[in-house]
Amino acid sequence: MNKIVEENNIIEVKNVHKSYGSGSAATHALRGIDLKINSGTFNCIVGPSGHGKSTLLQIIGGLDKPTSGQVNVMGEQINALSDQKLANFRSLKLGFVFQFFNLLKGLTVLENIQIPLMFAKIPAKQQEQRAKELLQLVDLSEKAQAKAFELSGGQKQRVAIARALANNPELLLMDEPTGNLDSESEAEVLKIIHELHRNGKTIVMVTHSKEIADQGERIITIKDGMVCE
Repeated sequence: MNKIVEENNIIEVKNVHKSYGSGSAATHALRGIDLKINSGTFNCIVGPSGHGKSTLLQIIGGLDKPTSGQVNVMGEQINALSDQKLANFRSLKLGFVFQFFNLLKGLTVLENIQIPLMFAKIPAKQQEQRAKELLQLVDLSEKAQAKAFELSGGQKQRVAIARALANNPELLLMDEPTGNLDSESEAEVLKIIHELHRNGKTIVMVTHSKEIADQGERIITIKDGMVCE
């Protein structure tokens, strides 16, 4: 086990570089990122498009690996894990919310929320009970049997948040969760995010909106692949 526990840091990124390609054709997405994030905090990552915000979030979440450096999440050096151990870690310890929802259109709302629970081998009856509890949390109980494609954008994002919460992760990673929503739906989703933070979840959210970023506890600015906080 690659356990590293320091202070109250749920995330610690040490000298992380990420490059695509090689030699003179290489693109340097991240250039020596050092970052610590405390448990229970609400953090917003901002910066110009194409400067590394989403790349950093993906590396923190184990969806991508750094070219060099170290990424510790909840005491685990995730960039040193095997693919299988990393997949299990993501499934059980992290919740992901994306701009474009990533729901399975042909499944019902309830079935979409149950997917992480299936991978966690939770018994079917408990899966359904948990999914119903989460639908109540995001105020969509009446949509349990609706197909995902039948929902509005705001409803889809609320279902995506419910799915991210399925295994009760401490850490939620969100990439532009309101970027594809109208103002009313944005307000509904932000209300849920703030409630999750009040209940102790750690949130790391990429956003292009200064107004939304100002609602967090901490703003982390990424420019040219570096932190300029």
